Order: sequence, then structure tokens, then C-alpha cells
Amino acid sequence: MKKVSLLVLPLLALMLLPPARQSAHAAAPHDAQAQAVVLLEVNSGEILYEKNMRERRSPDNLVKVMTLLTAARACEEGRAELNDVVTVDESAWEGLGEGRGLVPGEQLRLIDLLYMAYFGINDAACNAAAEEVAGGVGEFVEMMNAEARRLGCVDTKFTNTHGKIDPEQYTTAWDLAVMMQEACRHSLFIQIAGTFKTTLPGTNYSDSRGISSPNYILSETSKYYYMYAAAARTSGTYENGYGLTASARRDDLSLVGVVLGAVAITLEDESTEMQNLTEGKKLFEWGFGNFSWRNVLTSSELIADVPVKYGDGADDVVLRPAESIRLLLDNDVDDGDFTRSITVYAVRDGEPLIAPIERGAVLGEISVYLGEKKYGESRLVANTAVELQRIKYIEDQIKRALGSRWVKLSIFIVLVLFAVYAALVIRYNRIRRARLRRIKEAKQRIIDERKGGSKSSDYDRGAFK
Repeated sequence: MKKVSLLVLPLLALMLLPPARQSAHAAAPHDAQAQAVVLLEVNSGEILYEKNMRERRSPDNLVKVMTLLTAARACEEGRAELNDVVTVDESAWEGLGEGRGLVPGEQLRLIDLLYMAYFGINDAACNAAAEEVAGGVGEFVEMMNAEARRLGCVDTKFTNTHGKIDPEQYTTAWDLAVMMQEACRHSLFIQIAGTFKTTLPGTNYSDSRGISSPNYILSETSKYYYMYAAAARTSGTYENGYGLTASARRDDLSLVGVVLGAVAITLEDESTEMQNLTEGKKLFEWGFGNFSWRNVLTSSELIADVPVKYGDGADDVVLRPAESIRLLLDNDVDDGDFTRSITVYAVRDGEPLIAPIERGAVLGEISVYLGEKKYGESRLVANTAVELQRIKYIEDQIKRALGSRWVKLSIFIVLVLFAVYAALVIRYNRIRRARLRRIKEAKQRIIDERKGGSKSSDYDRGAFK
């Protein structure tokens, strides 16, 4: 913990220590064998890797990600109930082949339709679910496009619910990553998209049956299995290439990966390798192996001691961050590469920090840098309260008041006025006493004169007897 000098702190607030890395993402490069790829960290939205991620492409079966997300949101908002029984209308097969696993007039719960739709058992299930949720396929497709716009997917347009090739339907690796990022926030989506195999209850046309998805990255018995995968959807044709959008979580790191335009290759043993799945696994492993969340500043860390005036039993206050700063970092970045800039507001403004100070009072801020780039900031607050020493404060205020030029001038003027007043009072008293003395003397003369006149009259009266 630093003892912050009032002289040094203003410099510290501007200082950046020697530069380190210019980017927190400097991992060894990854070379994905696909035409368009993106790896996204779910919580921060940071792009860890990308290749042609804005290139428009046909989504194929990856449309089903938005189909399930739209239905899940509708259920959460109360516009549809998962346990409602749906009677599948013939209109669900419009523009589609006969398919398997579902027939017109079959009755099953909406949640079972959604499993069938997402797993790709029969594309008519996508339309049937759409009709149940929105009243019609067209209305549901508009809901899908509205959801895409809400998420900021500006390079996406949907024309159907299932992914059948349509030149007017397109998306990008980036938009698909954003869709999956949002989808992972919805429990119904994770429930269905994270399942490889499930059993559907019987219907009016079928006994209970097991169904499985083509998302072999979720299958523990598959060579493509990835133990950290949480949800996935595959797609692909020979003409457009093979795709994957998936989410995975390891420890506290959550990733979304999208692979588009991968190929299927024949190996020496004449087996087929689906590179959308192998590249997806490699992409996740690269992400988990090169990045992690780290606290570069914690709210329990004691940052600096700042002097406080008039503290009762304390001459300074300890500052700590109000918030921790947690960053997604390349594992090659060392914590020591970061520098910090500290600002205490009172010091910045050229004023002393004066008690009382409440615990948690915001007194400054701290910023964290890597090279010249700021990666985060936090308020600096008082770790403890500092009470005011009142006697010391009052004494100092009196001293400061007496030391003021204006106070001194005022006292001088008062003294001068008092001296003038005293002089006038003394002069007035002297004049008054002199006047009273003269009056007294005059009265005495009159009395004496009257006494002298009385004696002369008595003498004269005796002389004539």
C-alpha cells in the first residue's frame, strides 16, 4: 500500500509506467480450416478469433437456432405453453418432402415438437411449432427476423423456419455467434440444444420413441465428443460446406464458436472426418488454452494512505477500490504488465482532505492500463471512517481567523474606533465636570451674595432705632 504524498499525488494521477503489451489478446494465432469462423466470449462479448465473420452465407440448418430461440422466448412471455397438445396440420409440409417421424393429424406436446424441430427429425415440426406459437409460419418468420434485428444481426434475413436453401435467406458467422450468445441465456434452449438423445412420449399415431440429434459434439460415444460443450447445432451440404454453432464452458470461461464452410474429408482408413466438428473442438481448445478471467484489481485491496486534517485519533485514511476490475486476458499477459493511475479528488483540486470522513465515501478513482490502453477504472473509497477532532478544529479555525488580514484590519479599526470613543468620552466628562464646577461655583456665589446682603439690611435697620 502506498503512502500518498500531497505533492506526489498529482503527478501520480497522470503517470503511466513503462508500456507493456499493446493488447490483452496476443495469443498464438489459430488457423481454422473453414471459410468463416468466429470465437466469442459469452459474458464480455469479446471476439477472441475471427475469419471472414461478416461474410454472408446460407445458414442451412443453423436457422433452427433462431427457430428454437424465438419459440423459447414466446413461451417465457406466456404466448405459448410447452405442455399444450398440438395437432399437426397438413400445411406444415408445404414446400417440404414427406420426411419421417411425423404425420398430418398427429398430436403431441409443443415441447416434443421443439425437440423434433431442433433435432431435424422432420422439418415439418418447425412449421407446426411456428403455427402453434404465432398462428402461422409467415408470422413466426417475422418474429425470427424481429429477434435478429433486436440482437443487432444486420446481416441476417430469414425466409423459413427450418433452413431449406433459399437464395433470399442469409446470415454470417458473427450474427450466428450473437444468436447463440443470446440463446444460451434461456434455459429451454439449453435444455433442448444441449441434449443429444431423448425419448418422446407416445402420440395418437406413435408409441414412445427415442430420437437423437446430428450434434455429435454432444455425444459421449462419438469421436467428435467435446466434454465442455453445452449446446450445439450442425448443418451442411456438400455444395455449401458444413457448419457448426456451439457453446462451451470450462471453469468460469464461456465461449461460443461458429464454423461455416468446412469440408468433409476422407482419411487413410477411408473413414470420413467432418471438419466442422473437428475444427469446432480445436477452436474451443484454443480459446480455453489461451484465455482466462483474472482480477487485476480487487475491492479488498488497500491502495493508498492519504493524510487527513483534524482526524480524531487518525492522521490519514486508507483508500480501496469500490469495485473489482476483472478482465478476460491472454494467458501470456503477466499481472505485472499492468500499471495504475491514482487520483484523489481533494489533492487534484489543491485542497486538504478534512475530517469527518464517512466509511465508503468516494474520494478518488483508480484506472488500470496495459501499455497506453485503459482497461478499467474504479472509484476509490474510504476503507474506514475518520471522526472530527472538534477542539483541534475550533482552535485552528480561531488561529486562522486571527491570522487573517481582514480580521486584523477589522480589529485595528475597532480598536481605533474604541480609542476615539474613549477619548470623546473622556473629553465629554472633563467638559461636563468643568461645567458642573462652574455651575456649582456660580450657585455658591449667589448664596454668598444673598447672605452678605441680609447682614447689611439688619445693620441699617438698627441704626435708625
